[in-house]
Parts: sequence; C-alpha cells; structure tokens
Amino acid sequence: MMAKSSALVPSMLLGLMTAVASPATVDTVSQLKAQLETVHPLWLRERCTADFYADTNTLQPRYNLHQEVPNLNRKSVEYKPSEPPQRGFFHITFSDQHTCVYAVETLEAELGNDPNSFLQATDWGLVPPFYWDKTLMTPPHFQHDDLLHEGQQTREFLSRLISTGIALVSGVPREDGECARFGQRFSTLRETEWGAVFNVRSSPDSVAGTAKQDLAYTSQPIGMHIDNAYRMGGPPDYQLLHAIEHCEVGVGTGCQVHNQFADGFAVAHDLCESDRPLFDILTSVVLRWENNGGDGSSLLYRYAPMIELELSSKNSSDDNTCPQVSAINFSAKSGGYTPHLPYEDLELFYQAKRKFSAMLHSEDYIITLQLYPGALIFFDNRRVLHSRSTIAPTDGARWLQGCYVNRDGIHMNYEKLRRSLRQTVTPFTSLREGTKADFDRMGVEYDKAVVQKTMDNLLSLLHDQSDKFLGQPVSLAEHNIQTASRALRAGEDDETVVMSLFHDVFETLAVKNHGELASSMLAPWISPKNQWLLAHHEIFQGYFYFDHYDGMDKNKRDMFLHEQPEYYNWTAYWCEQYDQTSFDPDYPSLPLDVFLPIVERVLSRPSYWWNPGHPKAGAISNNNRTSTKSVKAARRDVCTDTWTCYSSNMKELSP
Repeated sequence: MMAKSSALVPSMLLGLMTAVASPATVDTVSQLKAQLETVHPLWLRERCTADFYADTNTLQPRYNLHQEVPNLNRKSVEYKPSEPPQRGFFHITFSDQHTCVYAVETLEAELGNDPNSFLQATDWGLVPPFYWDKTLMTPPHFQHDDLLHEGQQTREFLSRLISTGIALVSGVPREDGECARFGQRFSTLRETEWGAVFNVRSSPDSVAGTAKQDLAYTSQPIGMHIDNAYRMGGPPDYQLLHAIEHCEVGVGTGCQVHNQFADGFAVAHDLCESDRPLFDILTSVVLRWENNGGDGSSLLYRYAPMIELELSSKNSSDDNTCPQVSAINFSAKSGGYTPHLPYEDLELFYQAKRKFSAMLHSEDYIITLQLYPGALIFFDNRRVLHSRSTIAPTDGARWLQGCYVNRDGIHMNYEKLRRSLRQTVTPFTSLREGTKADFDRMGVEYDKAVVQKTMDNLLSLLHDQSDKFLGQPVSLAEHNIQTASRALRAGEDDETVVMSLFHDVFETLAVKNHGELASSMLAPWISPKNQWLLAHHEIFQGYFYFDHYDGMDKNKRDMFLHEQPEYYNWTAYWCEQYDQTSFDPDYPSLPLDVFLPIVERVLSRPSYWWNPGHPKAGAISNNNRTSTKSVKAARRDVCTDTWTCYSSNMKELSP
C-alpha cells in the first residue's frame, strides 16, 4: 500500500511540519578543507562560477587556460554555513585576489568524480538505465496520438526510451516518410547515403538508381546486430522501424515473421559479473568494422571494441565494480575483424566473443515481438540488438521503413519536459529515500484529493487514477501497475500479481482503510493470506516513514508478529520488495494489456475457492461461480499461469 493513504500525518500537523536539512558537520568541513588545501588551484578555478570568470546566464567560463594568471595559487580557504537546504559554502580566494564560492555538495561530487555532477546546470534529472532480460516481456507501449503534444505521456515515452532503450508505438499513420516525421518530433535525423529514410522489403532498396544490397532484402533470418557499426562518425544512436505494410497478427492469419530484441548492456553486465577477464578483453581489443557501400562502389570503416565503456567509468579507481557500458558494437555483417595478436590473447578473445554472442542469442535475454500495420518500434541502436526470423511465404507483402535519430534531442527534450511537467518537488523513487518534507507534501496533496469519486469496477478505478499524483513522483495508476510489474517479473503467482495491481484502487474512496476495501472486494478470489495482507498493508508501509513523526512507531506492525507470523512475514516481504519501491517515474512498467488475461484467470475461479463451504459462496447468485467471463477454452489447456502462456505464445510465433 502507498504510505500516503494510511495515517500519513496526524491531521492537526498537516502543513505545520517543515524539512530541516542539516548543515555540514564539523568533521566534514575539516576533512573537506584539508582536501581543498592540496587540490590543484587550476582545478578549483575552472569550476568557478563567479561573474568575473563565468557568464552569469550560461555559467560558461570566459577564458582559455593561456589567459589565466601564471602560477595561480590559493590565498585562503574559508567555510561559511548557510540556511537549509544548502549545507554551506567554501569561499576560496586566489593569489590574484579573486574569490570563488563553492557549495559543499558540489565540491564533494566533483572531488569524487561523480558522473552525475554538472556545473552549467542547477537542475537535472538523469534517467538511470534499466537493464532487462526476457522478463521485460514486451517493450513499453504507447499510442501515437498520445505523443503529438508535449504532455505527460510524451515525458513518460522519452523516459522509458532512455531507461530501457526501447519503446513500441501503435497507430502510426501508414504513410511514406512518417518514420522521419515522427522521429523529428523528438530529435534530429541522422541521414546516411541511403537518405533520410530507408526501406526494408524483400527486394533491394535503391539510391540514385543503384540497387543497394543487404541481407535485410532477403527472406533469410538475420542474427542479433546493431546497424551501421562501420560508420566513421559512429553508428546511429536511435533507430525507428515503421510497419507500413505488414501481415496481421493472429491465429489463422499465416503471419509468422517476428523480430527479437536483446539488451546488450544487460548482457555485457552479466558477462562482467560472471567472467571479468572475458568482459575486459572485449572492451580492450579494437576491431575493424567494414562496409563496401552496399553496392561495392566504395568503403566505410571504423575501429572500435565490441564493448565500449563510459569515460566516467575509466576515471573510477574501483576495480571490483563492473564499469558502465556506453555502447555495443556487434554485427556479423560488418565484420568486426580482430587484429593479429599473440595466440593466447586471440584464444581468450574468441572465447569471450563466442560467449557474448551466445548470451545475446539466448532465450534468457530475448523479447520477441510481431509487428503489425501501423506499429513503430523505436530503440537505442548503440545498446539494443535486434534480429529477424525467416520471412515465410504466408507473410505476404512487407514494407518496413526505417530512419535514425540522434541521442542529443531525446535527452534534451526529456529534460525540458521533466522540468515543465514536474508534478511534485519530491525527488525520491522509493519510500526509503523519502524525507520528512517529502511526506508532508504527500500528506497535503492526499488530503485534497481523497474525496474524489471513482467508477465501480476495478479496471475503471485503476484507469481513473492515471492523473492522481497526490504529491508523489508517479500517479496512483502507475504505482499500482508498477507494483504488479515488479511482482510479475519476480515470478510471483497470478493471485499475487492481481492483488498487487489493485491493492490501492480504493485509495481515493477511503481515508484510512482502503486496503480493507480491496481485501473485501477481492476476497472471493484470493487466499486468506493475501486478504490479510491487503487489509493490513497500510500499517506495514508505515515501517518506512512513521518514524518521521513524533508519537508514531515504525514498528507498529510488530503487534501482529506473534498473532499471525506467516501472514506477517509475507506482508513485510511484499511491502519491501514490491510496494515501497514502486514510486519510480522511470521504471518501465508493463502495459496494462499484459495483466488482463491474468486478471481474467484469477476472477474466473469459483467464488471462495479456498473454502468451498464458505457461507457466502452461494450468495446473490445462489452458486459459487463468478459472473466474470471464463478463460477461453482454447487457452485453458495450453497455459495455467502467465509464464506458461507467454512461453506458449512465443513458440507459436516461431516459423
């Protein structure tokens, strides 16, 4: 359950409690001052934002190094405390009598080579990468018309695209050139000699009357790869593939062709964790990538390792932590020719390449997708590898149009939207990170919105919460779906997934006991253990924030420890793993459609299946059957839970 509902703050204290940020401690000041006495003065000077040194609007330095005072040195270093939320400032006077002021937080980040520290921006919200494997199941899914305006849906689209490296868009107009038009909404095009767009058909594309040859213009399967590993300026950043003509997906349509995707960053990270020497050699051996222009008329080439690392990772002194990967270069079509090295080095390299290739093609890391007319898949070409199955004769006419866009615009537009659409000043992504001030804001927002009405069925209640933020970083609907996504990806059973999906749908109808409403609503179909969880989870969530307020005990949940130990342990685990973590605006939640068959299976159970003799089993209808539509017979004998269904569906897509 979300903390904002159950007794978040005693009502008489709402609006009266303010955040108190502590200034830097004496020890911190002393240690930092001692460190500043040994830092190179030019390192400090280049971080100066005083108006004599940097433009006041852009914070861009005015001078090149040769214009700096020779033999510059520090004259004095003085700490001055400040009012919260700042932790104080160091005033450093240099030998030329100029003084620069540095915030404690900035100095700590810069001295630690924090890759997320910046000097020319005072506000930023970087999206961390979300590594995924087969449990992603499907790319984050959006509707074309929802992305035509710079609203919350567009911010979420860009956030998911950055965090997972992939997004699916439906309803894109099936017109020539729409790929480029859509891509330019978010960034600048990366044109190639193929033009602004390229066509993927079963016959060669042509440029200036000359047919370009590529494996894509055959019906043969294509293994995992990135596009254009041979580009001298680096491969394109993002790729878009738009299905203008494509077979319709469905049983009996004969549509078999499918695409597969794998997160190269996740695979590289797992390789690093499991066999560091193999990972290291793939980051250090520089390969040659080639292309003859597609028609033998020219040459393009590039030198780069198979796994590229973030420069900030190379500055790290921690050899025990896997470094951050910045790009993957992997394409059998483009060669990736290995330089001549000593035999033992080549043996290790080819062992590493073989393992990396096998992992990229393993079912453990792959999601499978069938495109359909009007679908557009948008993915990070430097991270997400893609492949294609054999094109069968029954697949009919197929016309995909592709294009490339640059990374800068994606990140720039996301940051602009993040700032302009910020729903809350609360920056946390899990309750554990929240401060007292964060919960104050949440409490005030919740008090305002609790009287709102919702519709009388579970999915409508969920949909109605899409615009309810209540001072949190995500909407109520997103919190419910995110909780269920985490539970599903962790392998929980159908009942737990459905309970997670609807655990807070009554939050805007009941002040203190919405969990009891959800428990009562779902009681005929879920076990007593999960009914108990729903009815008590508000108290268990208090473990993460009750201690922010006088007179409230975070361990209040322990009153149930001996009364119901099994239920207690399960509820504590569920809150820790799924509920309190699901306030992350950048988490790639699964589309609601993924959960519909799961909900149908759970609500198709006989009422009170866990106690056939329950006195309410025959209430209203005088039988123990539910009025919910039954699971389709065609699927009943194929799958009994989500993962069996998912695996069966994927097998049916294979030619």
